[in-house]
This record gives sequence, C-alpha cells and structure tokens, in this order.
Amino acid sequence: MEFIWLEDFLALVDSGSFSRAAELRHVTQPAFSRRIRVLERWVGVNLFERNRHPVTLPEAGHRFHLVAEELLRRLLEGREEACQADQNTAAKLKFAVTHALLLNFFPAWLHAWRLRPGLELFIYSLTIYRFAKR
Repeated sequence: MEFIWLEDFLALVDSGSFSRAAELRHVTQPAFSRRIRVLERWVGVNLFERNRHPVTLPEAGHRFHLVAEELLRRLLEGREEACQADQNTAAKLKFAVTHALLLNFFPAWLHAWRLRPGLELFIYSLTIYRFAKR
C-alpha cells in the first residue's frame, strides 16, 4: 500500500474522470489507470464502475472512500503534529549582550518570551571589551 494510491483514488472520486484525475495528479492517463488497478488489486475488489461517465463507486468503493479519506487525513495530521513537536523542541535563542542591556532592557522582554512553550533562551553577559573581541 502506498500513500500516493490513496491520493489517486480520492482525485478520481472527486473528478469522476480518469483523464481529469490524471491531469490533476500530473501523470499520464495510462500511468494513472495502472496505479488505480494496483490499488484495486491490493484492496481485492473493483473500486469503480468504469462503464459510466462520470465513473461511479459501487458499494465497495463507497466504503473504501470513507476509510481512504479518514486515513489520509490522519496521516497528514500525524505528519503535522510531528513537525510541530520537532519545532517546539528545536526553538532556541542565544544572545550575547552587554551588562547594561541585560539589566535595563532584557528583564521585561524576557518575561514576554518565557510564555512560549518549548523555547530555550541562552543569554551571555559580556563586558564591552569582550563583546568587541567576539
């Protein structure tokens, strides 16, 4: 089973036409038809009634349609959640500031940034001389 087969299946359901779905998926119509046939072999039933225009779904196709939509939605949500989790743990800010800035500017500014979950702040306080050498 491949992710792309589900996208192909849903494109065909939405468009009702093999040629239009192939165009939407940016593949040739023969290649698109082959991918749909492979999906049908994997599922074990015909998912489309091809003798009508637009193509229609038999009962098996309707049932698979519900599952395919849910599965694709959950896969995309899972990918998004994983990316968000990675972004939350990877957020880091590093500052090298003079003592004057650290004491006068940063306290109020840092308070606002502490409200962001997953953000790590690193502050290095340096003298003007050491700051210029960096």
